Amino acid sequence: MQAALYPGRSGLLLAAMALGLALAGLLCRFLLEYGEVSNSVNFTAPNVLLHLLLAVGLPALTAWQATVHGVGGQGNGT
Repeated sequence: MQAALYPGRSGLLLAAMALGLALAGLLCRFLLEYGEVSNSVNFTAPNVLLHLLLAVGLPALTAWQATVHGVGGQGNGT
């Protein structure tokens, strides 16, 4: 999605944007659920790392695919 919205941007910038937005979302969710028992389960280190890895990895993969195959996915078939 970000690769389509920002076609001239580098993958590093898109990954940094995704990381910042994911961290902001996690912080908002943590503050919203502060004091609940679910926070001790939802915000463990493996869960947070997995969430951040996916939040950065999927847009980076999409940006890489857009550079290889074109933004619309209509590459040369190689």
